[in-house]
Amino acid sequence: MLLTTHQLEKTYPNREIGPINLSVEPGIISGLVGPNASGKSTILQMVSGAEHRDSGQITIFGKPIAELQQSEKRIAYVPSHYQASPYWTGNDLISWYHHWYPKWNQNQMQQLVKQFDFELHIPYEKLSTGNKRKLLISLAMSTESDLLLLDEPSNGLDFLSKTALYESIQNWMENSERSILLASHDVDEINKLMDHITLIHLGKQVRSFEKDEELGQWAYVWISNQTAISPPEEVVTTIPSSMTQWITQDLSKTRSILELKQIDYRYNVMQMNEILEWMYKTIQTNMIAK
Repeated sequence: MLLTTHQLEKTYPNREIGPINLSVEPGIISGLVGPNASGKSTILQMVSGAEHRDSGQITIFGKPIAELQQSEKRIAYVPSHYQASPYWTGNDLISWYHHWYPKWNQNQMQQLVKQFDFELHIPYEKLSTGNKRKLLISLAMSTESDLLLLDEPSNGLDFLSKTALYESIQNWMENSERSILLASHDVDEINKLMDHITLIHLGKQVRSFEKDEELGQWAYVWISNQTAISPPEEVVTTIPSSMTQWITQDLSKTRSILELKQIDYRYNVMQMNEILEWMYKTIQTNMIAK
């Protein structure tokens, strides 16, 4: 396992984060998904070392993160907000990264600058929001680290730049020993980048799943109001209408039950944004019930 966290926790005066237990495999893009202020950024900060954790363990390739030597720089972090001098240019930042990351790949950096089309001689504070993101992501991807931590990576990018970003991330992931832990609430990033998703709600880890396993299983199912049947356990809610509408999280099982009882039905599988919406509704309902 490339990255594991065990019982990671952080307490603030007005909220708590954790416990967070993550397992990130090589070759996988894992996502932290949740609403604003749910704790996603804080989790990335704790993994990167930018934020002190109150308790819990973090290991990289089985080694406690505190035991990694400078020569083993294996994590590159792109925060949601820049944390160095606003007067540094891209060239200044390249010099800084080159100094701290022993496997710095200047050829990679040059290719990304060309692909993303931004200038290196301009002070960071003078760059557009989109070019700031392009610069920071390019720097991180050029460190040749094993793990990228990306916080809302496409924030501020136009649709053409987003396409270039997704392509560059997929190219970077061609090395099967690498992984990305990505925090986002952007449906486009979730759909196009993430393999595994961990849902974060009010600082808590509430669900983890493989994205492809859920796609095709969550669906809207309609049956006649004249049909006398109780919703099976995989149906999370029933919506009264001209036809009874079920929200199911296991379409295969629901279809089997209806076909066994010879009940006519129709269905429509959900998109990922709809699945996440109903997952959160279910989570909130369960929390209220407790």
